[in-house]
Amino acid sequence: MARVTRALFFIALLLCSTLASAARPEPAFSAQADIEQSCEGVGEEECLMRRVKQIVKELSLNASQEEGL
Repeated sequence: MARVTRALFFIALLLCSTLASAARPEPAFSAQADIEQSCEGVGEEECLMRRVKQIVKELSLNASQEEGL
């Protein structure tokens, strides 16, 4: 009986771990394309400022999403 209980426990643990990783899909699109398009027709310094702002925004969104988990 102990073997069956132990086997069921490990199966349940395996299922939980695979479901947890499947619940966090990768982003469907890349923000890099948005940044590149937004830099058309502006100077290099302005483009860098926009990229930095976008990266900070993404990092803050990721941090807030991780806090919610």
